[in-house]
Amino acid sequence: MIARIAVVASLALVACGGSSNTADNDLDVAPLVTVEEILRIGSVDDPDYGFTGINGVDVDRDGRIWVFEATDMQFRVYAPDGTLVRRVGGRGEGPGEFRDSPRFGIVGDTVWAIETFGRRLSLFRRDGTHLSTVPIQVVSVPLQRNVGLVMPVQMRDDGLFTSDLTVFTSSRDVQLAAESDTVPVPRVLYNSAGIAIDTVGWVPQLPPAPRTTREQVMIGGNRYYIPQPPADAPLSITVPDGRIVVDRPTASSAEPAAITITRLDLAGDTVWRRSYSYHPRPFTEAALDTTAWRTARTPGGGIPIINGVPVRPPTPADSMEVFHHLRGAMSFPSYQSPVRGHRLGNDGSLWLTREDEAGSTQRWSIIDARGSALGTVDLPRSQYPIRIDGDTFFVIDRDEFDVPWLVQYRLRIE
Repeated sequence: MIARIAVVASLALVACGGSSNTADNDLDVAPLVTVEEILRIGSVDDPDYGFTGINGVDVDRDGRIWVFEATDMQFRVYAPDGTLVRRVGGRGEGPGEFRDSPRFGIVGDTVWAIETFGRRLSLFRRDGTHLSTVPIQVVSVPLQRNVGLVMPVQMRDDGLFTSDLTVFTSSRDVQLAAESDTVPVPRVLYNSAGIAIDTVGWVPQLPPAPRTTREQVMIGGNRYYIPQPPADAPLSITVPDGRIVVDRPTASSAEPAAITITRLDLAGDTVWRRSYSYHPRPFTEAALDTTAWRTARTPGGGIPIINGVPVRPPTPADSMEVFHHLRGAMSFPSYQSPVRGHRLGNDGSLWLTREDEAGSTQRWSIIDARGSALGTVDLPRSQYPIRIDGDTFFVIDRDEFDVPWLVQYRLRIE
């Protein structure tokens, strides 16, 4: 159920100052270091340690690990060595219970949990004592195609909560903005009673991309969407004290290109801006084949979520026929977008998912809170960082039976 195993993976670290508006930080050049697995929690038969749907992890100041298990709708709290300490919460609609998996975190002695769809804020002590559950006063923002709801998303050290545009709802009977307009979205401070008390800044909601229709085909009674190239529009990432914008245009040639990252404060003023050079990667036949094959194995265009848990559909018997059809219909550019996704660290770092090389690993570039390029880490493709804090991070690792395990790594410089 608990294991401490030293596993070596590759990590490349490079300390780059990187002046503003320069491209002298090469993300492709870095010395090699190691990643060590220091903790693994899970089981195939023990309900205290076996997981079904891990939906977030945080660590309190005593090193206790708080894991939200979506199947039971409750927190499991583990000691630093992985021993179960207690369970907190449960499925239900009463105070301290959960109707949907919350966004949560720990500040000092307080554990906060926000149910986005239930629009409720719950507070607990670190000993598991329930303090309060209150409804959230959402702020509606008419956008270009629907209405966005501004809600609290993260607790600050002073006990207040910062907000983000987290939910979209029906636009019926609401006057929407013109599709060509940029809509200012307020950054709101909330108190622990779930009430909006102040507006501290504004974030522009850019005009939407032109409407496109995803082409789909029916094979064997199942619907499949023809895979499209990953987006290369700028990433706009909300952080507690502002915003990060990642410009990641797709290169048109093999010549060195650049990713630009801009850090903005709550007022929209630039804190820093850095450019990072890289060498464009083409879409290989292996990568395109892998993309088509994944789609062929997931009818309906994705994996359904039931009670907060991914449910993988059975593999169709005609997957090979579907694969050949999808692969022949795909239209991709010559080169990949340099950044496919991101993950924010609790320490202010930014982990960027790089190009898809169709191998068994996925490469991440790590940028620290000051904009320095720290390097790259190769993780197994099945592992995605769910909590990052300095030189340690957690991932969910699924075994050969598709059972999730919680794994903690440490970055080690030799």
